[in-house]
Formats: sequence, C-alpha cells, structure tokens
Amino acid sequence: MEIFHELYGRYYQNVTRILLETPCTREVMEKIIKEQGFEESLLFLLPKITDKAEWNLLEKEEDLWYSKLLYEPYTPTTKLERRWMKTQLNDRRVRLFLSEDLREQFLESLKEEKPLYQESDFDFFDRNKTGDPYEKESYQKAMRTILRALYRREETEITYQNKKERYLPLRLSYSMKEDCFRLYAVSKNQTAKGQMTIFLMSRVTEVKALDGRIIPDVDVQQWMKERREEKPAVVRVHDERKALERFMIQMTDYEKETQEEKDDCVCVRIFYRPEQRGELLERFLSMGPMLEVLEPQELRLEMKKRIRDQVRRFF
Repeated sequence: MEIFHELYGRYYQNVTRILLETPCTREVMEKIIKEQGFEESLLFLLPKITDKAEWNLLEKEEDLWYSKLLYEPYTPTTKLERRWMKTQLNDRRVRLFLSEDLREQFLESLKEEKPLYQESDFDFFDRNKTGDPYEKESYQKAMRTILRALYRREETEITYQNKKERYLPLRLSYSMKEDCFRLYAVSKNQTAKGQMTIFLMSRVTEVKALDGRIIPDVDVQQWMKERREEKPAVVRVHDERKALERFMIQMTDYEKETQEEKDDCVCVRIFYRPEQRGELLERFLSMGPMLEVLEPQELRLEMKKRIRDQVRRFF
C-alpha cells in the first residue's frame, strides 16, 4: 500500500536482504540488487551500502563483507500501520478471515490506537446497500471452509438453493458495487466438459470440507478467457479532472487495452464476462460525461436507456 511505501520500499528490502546474507561477496550483493531492485538500483544502492562515508552498514575483510549491526534488521510497526490495522479489524468482512478470538486478541494489542476512519464516515451512494450477510454466523463458517479448501485444493460439498453437490473451489472474487463475494467452482462432471459454476456466496447455505478429495487443477484464467463476451466493451475516456486516473482505479480488476487519442482522450477496450455486464455499466455511469461507450452497439444502447431512465426520475 502507498502509505507504507517509504517504509517497505524496495531499497529497504534490498538492504535488509543483503545484511541478512552477510558475510557475502560483492557479487552476491549485486545479484540480490539485480533480482529485487529497479533497473537503476545497482548504480545507486551498491555505492551507498559499501561506502563507510555513506550508510556505514558494512565492513570488508579480504573479499567478504560483514554486517556492522549487532542484531538482525527488522522493520518496526509504525503508528500509522497500527491505526490502519485497527481500522481493518473493525471492517465487517474481516470476520470472514479471522476467528473472533483472534480478532479480539489483535484489537486488545491495539487498544491504545485510534482507527484511521470509521465506515460511517463514507456514504456509498453507488453501492448495493444490502450486500452479503457478513455478520451471519453460517455465512462466516461457509466462507472459512471455502478459504481452507482453496488453500488445500480440497473438494467440498456445497449446498446452494437447497441443492447439494461436490465442487472444487477455485477462486473467490469480490464486487465493490454489489458488496458481495462470488465463488468459482468446478465439479467432477464439469471438469471433463471444461465447465464451471459461479455461486453467489450469500445464497450458499452450507459448505462441508471433504478431506483428501482432490480434483485435478483447472486453469481458471483460461476458463475465464474462453467465457468472455465475444466483443469487448470499447469506451472513450476524456482525461479531464483526473477522469482517466479515476477510471483506471475503478477498472483495476478487468483486463483491458488502452490507446491514446487526440484531444486528451484515451480509447479503452475492456474484456468482461456476461455476469459482469450489469456492474460494468454501473461503473461506466459513475464516470458521467467523461466517458462515452463506443462499442458494442447493444452495450451503447443499454447505456442510453439507463441514462434516459435516470433523467426521467429527476425531471
């Protein structure tokens, strides 16, 4: 994250790794910097770390360099970090990933810190106000079972709309607009046919782990590419008032291609799947007059219809 960039930046990581690697040769330090740093890191970093007049962290004996530190280097936890962590622990979704006991332990260790912000500080006017039932115990239990199965590559028995079937969970995705999680999973029958099922986690009533039952790996990325809409969405973004930056941040979870045009405009091709269509249109609408849908024609007509409907509501 940007707020930790200076503390956890690549230069700090490189120096830490070199200090932990000592005693080592200059060649080893060069290799570490080349692997972990930027293109210009070798020119900047090596003189700084080897020159006593600069950082004075190393000393040389014959062909080896030794750390002058009495202890192994570590990165301290800053006040900003602790406040950010407390904010995250107060998020409704954190209970999906942490047990309540562990969450309480973390909160106790951060009791002196003030959260950076509260959820009540924000008004999400363009987000589904219901979202998934994160506080519901059965939902939390199902999510944790899915997460464990994802990590272990284990088969599960999923009850969805009163139907039970065995699936291998492959991926969880979160929609900011709808405030919900989706699960991509495959059954044994679907594996042979190259098919997959997408579950709304809010409608999953129960998940049971079937220890030791493994289904062969499925190429999720390839499956998603094969099931994209035949025609990508093509839009023109007018780069005024940082509109392009806002648009790119909104579309980070979509595969896209960009091409610069005249008059500070950028043409963007966005690849999406059928179930993403509604959310995609909502994101386009949130850009207002800074975005124009060019293709495909049916998507452009749908945008026009939604805009007309909005106008009728206000005028």
